[in-house]
Amino acid sequence: MPSPSLPGLLRAAAQLGHRAAGPVGQGGAEPLRARDQTPRPLYVGWTRYSAFLPDTKGLDLAAASRHQNAEDYRAHLWAPNRMAARSRIFFELSVPLLQTMRERHDYQHVVTYSPEMPERWLSQLFESARKYDVLDLRPVAAGGPVEALADHLVRSGRRSGPAVWFRVDDDDLLPTDYLDLVDAHVSHVGPGWSVCMGMGYDGLWHDGAVHHLRRKHRPNGSHGQAFSGWWDGDTGTLEIPLPGNHRTVDRRTPTVVDSTALAWIRLSHLWQDSTQEEPTFESLAAPLLRNPSRPPSGDTDLLSRWPTLSGVYRPDPS
Repeated sequence: MPSPSLPGLLRAAAQLGHRAAGPVGQGGAEPLRARDQTPRPLYVGWTRYSAFLPDTKGLDLAAASRHQNAEDYRAHLWAPNRMAARSRIFFELSVPLLQTMRERHDYQHVVTYSPEMPERWLSQLFESARKYDVLDLRPVAAGGPVEALADHLVRSGRRSGPAVWFRVDDDDLLPTDYLDLVDAHVSHVGPGWSVCMGMGYDGLWHDGAVHHLRRKHRPNGSHGQAFSGWWDGDTGTLEIPLPGNHRTVDRRTPTVVDSTALAWIRLSHLWQDSTQEEPTFESLAAPLLRNPSRPPSGDTDLLSRWPTLSGVYRPDPS
């Protein structure tokens, strides 16, 4: 098998990422041709751990508009209260769930970080990577999820087969069976598609606890949005959709939306990148309290699929 260079792989990926795509017979370009997908997919998850990206790609667009220069952005990004909330959610609630997924799937989770981040937060990140081998830490200069996926394929000498990347923010939670849910679609639709799990929970993180979980339908949400591609081990090429606006993914890529299972928890908190100028616990809780779709009292499925919530989830009074 040839030993391709990483830049060559990325060129192949970039060409695919800029292609028009759409369902056959509905005015769009054909999705990538179906192939025998007997091999199990390689999965690479991707989280930006408050990475400093001064071109504003690291911020929600509404939040980015409030930061006039790089220093203002940096101060916001690594503010102690903001980082304390995100670090605890990511390291204590999210990463152990990601590690559990690795037990049943060929899966690595890439964390993009800024080497110049304050030592307090860097040390937590590296300590977590020593504890959980699912984590693959990469500085901003190493690129994003497609670069990481290609790198894993090259270094492993992997034979031809499906390859998938998905994204999750550092303050969102995926269940332990998330990859089981996505895997069923990846094996069915083949490469060149995106998979969006459309149903999950919204909730609120405050004072070290999770409050006011409510069911939410968000078809094109960023939480666990996945992209299926194909690695050709003989030619050393990777074909896979590139990152883009998660809200418009179905306009760029043939998309499966599955809302039959609860597949994510999106946590709001006082220090997130949000459209609220100065959020309060009450202002963040208000839309959740208006939603009657709370988990059933004594819901054992919730804690079995998100076991890290045990001891920190505060159900609403019945």
